Amino acid sequence: MIHFQLINNEDHHYAGIVIIHGTDTIAYTASAVAFALGPYLPVPVVFTGAQSPNNVAHGDSSPNFLRACRVAADGKLNEVVVVFNDRILRAVRTEKRHDYLFDGFHSPSFAELGKIGESIQYTTMPPLTEQTNYHFQNDKKQRLTLQNWPLRNQYCGNILHISQAPGVNPAFWLNIVENQCLDGVFIESLGIFNLPIEGDSSYEPLITAAITRNIPVLVSSRYPIRPEFRTNYTPAQKAEQLGGMIAGNMTVAAALTKFMWALAQVKSDVNPNAALKQLLANSYIGEIDVAPES
Repeated sequence: MIHFQLINNEDHHYAGIVIIHGTDTIAYTASAVAFALGPYLPVPVVFTGAQSPNNVAHGDSSPNFLRACRVAADGKLNEVVVVFNDRILRAVRTEKRHDYLFDGFHSPSFAELGKIGESIQYTTMPPLTEQTNYHFQNDKKQRLTLQNWPLRNQYCGNILHISQAPGVNPAFWLNIVENQCLDGVFIESLGIFNLPIEGDSSYEPLITAAITRNIPVLVSSRYPIRPEFRTNYTPAQKAEQLGGMIAGNMTVAAALTKFMWALAQVKSDVNPNAALKQLLANSYIGEIDVAPES
């Protein structure tokens, strides 16, 4: 459970916020906070952690904390970021890649926001709000304050998360789809949304059963690359043909978090399925590659 309390920056004059977090789930929490707060932050929100305990003399806990504080104080990145080792990463593009080495995180589908050495070199790019193409109605038409801030911190947690692997019969999950109350089905594929579609290993019955029961299906990739490559593979197109959705080049952490968050945002919409597809396919806080809004 994540609890949010908005801080009145005008009263307290905070330059930024630093959050120390465990490394196993930092990408998920940072993404959840980023979606909840939206793209119009007035100050940086910086997540950091450490690969080693703080009693290790040569460890990374103190350097990471100091570097995170420096990035927060600079105020040059008004978004949710992860600072780890010598990297500044967009929260919704962050992925853990080591459980031991100090260089434990990277951004596989987006440029680093900065590098930390003797000085901090920030990557030159447009503001976050110019890198997106989705906004909720009226968000861009008003100056956001604590009184009208659109804090969207609701999530749907009844998600069936399937990590696809060779030799595992998807009929096991079919029983869950048919007999449990689910908000959505999230399938983590091995390749560019490739899923088996023949024989006992086929995911077609599972996806069909979910769509028939009005349960949204989102297919992600364990290795986010250019999603348009899926047109070269018949199995990579099947989920969409059956009514499912794909996660583009989002990391698994961002895709799953956005799915849980987006489901909660569209519940009251007149056409929640259409609203969900639009929200998932577009960039709200720079989590996915799309054409920026003109």
